[in-house]
Amino acid sequence: MTLDRLSGMVRTKRQTLYIGRELAGQQGAAGASFTDVDVIGPAVVYFDGCRLTDCHFEGAVDELIWDVPESRPVVRGAILLRDCTFTRCNFIDVGVAGGHDDVMRLLQAAAPV
Repeated sequence: MTLDRLSGMVRTKRQTLYIGRELAGQQGAAGASFTDVDVIGPAVVYFDGCRLTDCHFEGAVDELIWDVPESRPVVRGAILLRDCTFTRCNFIDVGVAGGHDDVMRLLQAAAPV
């Protein structure tokens, strides 16, 4: 698995990240940090150990969740984001893959206060 294209990258000040284009041909990214970034799809992401603070996801919650049963050992087609930090980011046309309860907790924790 290759997680290097955005790994360790830091983006700030209302930049735009077309996540599918930036990670074309890659499995995902690890250890990247994003502040005030518009993350634009279309894409489905799988957050693993990521921290999201004061972020906004465009769309209703039931439109965002791509439910993955815990019994499924592998998820194909989703962009893996491992140990990344997102602060005050907007996610536009981006779905979130994972267990329903896990994704709900992540979306609730990410929401601006």
